[in-house]
Amino acid sequence: MRLRPYQRDACLAVARNLREHDSTLVVHATGTGKTVTMAFAGEMHRRSAGGRVMVLEPRDELIEQARRTLLRALPLRSIDVGIEAAESRAPSGTPWVIASPQSLHSERLAVFTEREVSLLIADEAHLSATPSWLSIFQHFPGARRVGFTATPDRLDGRPLVPSLYASVAHVYELPDAIADGFLSPLTFQRVLTAQFDEGAVRRSDLRADGRCDPEVEREALREEVLTRTAAAVLQFDGKTLAFCVSVEHAHRLAELLSEDAAALDGSAPKGERRAVMDRYRAGKIRVLCNCLLYTYGLDIPDLANVVIARPTMSRALYSQMVGRVTRLFPGKEFGRVIDLVGIVGQHALVTPSDALSERDLDLASLAPREAEGALLERSAEEELDVDTLGLLERESVAAREVKLEAIDPELAMFGIDVPERVAGERNATWAQAEGLRRWGIERPELLSFEQAQAAFEALAARAREGICTLRQGRQLARRGLNPNAPREDAEWAIGRIAAAGWRRTPPEVVRRRSLRYGGAATLTVKEV
Repeated sequence: MRLRPYQRDACLAVARNLREHDSTLVVHATGTGKTVTMAFAGEMHRRSAGGRVMVLEPRDELIEQARRTLLRALPLRSIDVGIEAAESRAPSGTPWVIASPQSLHSERLAVFTEREVSLLIADEAHLSATPSWLSIFQHFPGARRVGFTATPDRLDGRPLVPSLYASVAHVYELPDAIADGFLSPLTFQRVLTAQFDEGAVRRSDLRADGRCDPEVEREALREEVLTRTAAAVLQFDGKTLAFCVSVEHAHRLAELLSEDAAALDGSAPKGERRAVMDRYRAGKIRVLCNCLLYTYGLDIPDLANVVIARPTMSRALYSQMVGRVTRLFPGKEFGRVIDLVGIVGQHALVTPSDALSERDLDLASLAPREAEGALLERSAEEELDVDTLGLLERESVAAREVKLEAIDPELAMFGIDVPERVAGERNATWAQAEGLRRWGIERPELLSFEQAQAAFEALAARAREGICTLRQGRQLARRGLNPNAPREDAEWAIGRIAAAGWRRTPPEVVRRRSLRYGGAATLTVKEV
């Protein structure tokens, strides 16, 4: 198996960081092959340091999936991978062990001496601050630790770096993976079905069990909202995964969608979940409704649509849901995100520099980007390991067209219509990027020179027509209001919302005709 350039660079960066620190973090976008990177990075460490490698997987469905990938990726056929979870026990001496943190309680941990594991790999590392994970870390005090995650920010706001991981070894962001042709471009479509109280949404995101606040669930389960949600889902063809507010919401939505849909939740027996997933993968079920069951670890490349039917203010959760539809598949031009609760207007695609929650964290110094083709300095012994594992082999990537929607869906929401960017076009200049940033466009450095020019013209026209600023528009969009309202009306509305303590949108604001969401021509906005 040949590694992609970013996987090779990540393995070398992990090796370097583990010489200087006892732990490090790898942030790679969903769908970029984290398990393969784990296999090569772990085997490099095992050959140099000895001992066993233990991979911690947070969910039963991920354990066998990880084992198959590791066996396919590890360079020597003689390497075995044991499983320590539920009734399965890893044979003594197997060089690799995949373990469930929930199953690895004190009695089972005692089977492993504190020195026999030299490397702990934490998959979905944003979950690793829980007591079950920490007890495993403490049982192996001398083991190095590597975390892998697509979303390093946690719902509770606790930083992963440096509290759990001393450094960031490597970062590969979602826009990079799309531009390089390793992930599918994305298109966003917003469908207005309901309005949720911001305070209730915030309470939902802070709940340890991940469930939504009762006020959010009541709104989602209203008959009118359910009917509008089902009608919206039925408008789009292809295999669809819907993220719902609650277990009841998932089952009620599946019922409305009739024989074309099914619902799964964590209470379903493993056999039933496996049977439903087999039918879903085979295409016998088109829409699968779930509540927090498949936010990570689900690998279905032919998935066409993700339906965001639950509100969230968490960039990590939103990014995990969107990440389900980014995998490449023959004939798949793009992955579609169907936003039923207005999150597209609130969130840009999460990036690691935004998600690492400590403001004074200098990510650039922790994870320096090497020039293309450059290798890290290393000893002759390390170079031998690199060559043995085939890390120097490279894959060429064909240039692909990358749609603007894959980078900044907000531009379309604000009616800023710019041409698609084609691979090879020159980037926006520093002066263009700084000017657009002052106008309120986020991440303008991702635009081409031609796109930046078109954006300036659209912003100037917007100002001449007396339309609100982009910052005002974002405030309105978060509450399901028109982000392209007249400036005077936007200022009036935001003043009323601020006077209400930002906790609710006053009824007079909702009733005002100019503030009702009319949408922009370049973004599909449907009232259903």
